Amino acid sequence: MDDEAIGRLFALLRVRSPAELRETLGVVPRALEERIAEIEQYLDFTQRLGVGEYVQLDLTIVRGLAYYTGIVFELFDARGEFRAIAGGGRYDTLLASLGGADLPALGFGMGDVVLGELLRARGLMRVSAKAIDVWVAGGERTVDLQKVMSLATALRAEGLAVEYSLKPQQIAKQFRAASTAGAKRAVVVPLATDAVGGTEYTFRNLDSGEQTKYPDADAVVRALAATRGAR
Repeated sequence: MDDEAIGRLFALLRVRSPAELRETLGVVPRALEERIAEIEQYLDFTQRLGVGEYVQLDLTIVRGLAYYTGIVFELFDARGEFRAIAGGGRYDTLLASLGGADLPALGFGMGDVVLGELLRARGLMRVSAKAIDVWVAGGERTVDLQKVMSLATALRAEGLAVEYSLKPQQIAKQFRAASTAGAKRAVVVPLATDAVGGTEYTFRNLDSGEQTKYPDADAVVRALAATRGAR
């Protein structure tokens, strides 16, 4: 490859728009012109979607997998301070080649490490998770879990941070889990083993052990919503 060819190659790598590509190539073969027109259409779509200012043509991108059949892309932070946050592309034959449906697709993968670095650099990384307002505890039967989930949903609708055990556990173990998670308050739903007709909900201060009874779930929601922010 002579110096002129090398110069033209490096000029291509600096191209950032279809117009620049045509100008750099000079004579554009018909097959290549069709691909350039396709890229122009994609870029036009991004403009119409309001994100065109964040998209540019980059002929240096090479994805390391052979199944791509169309445009490939990489996503970077706007200041260009970090390596690619995500990358992917179009693969129209991949699913069929793996025995699935003959369906065109587009996908991407992203790295949590780079994203974490970016969030920290921008001061957007949360130092810690939101404190738990209340832990909802229940028994070891399905009906208990149903009550727990219903109450948790109602409390979350009031803006409270709520957690509960995802597996059947004894109440004492749930209280320990709540304390470990940082919760200061817990509510125990009526257990399936309670006497027939038992409907009381028990509020418990996990620090002092003090307990308060409520006649139903609505009463619990009203009481805790009124103390939102107190933990």
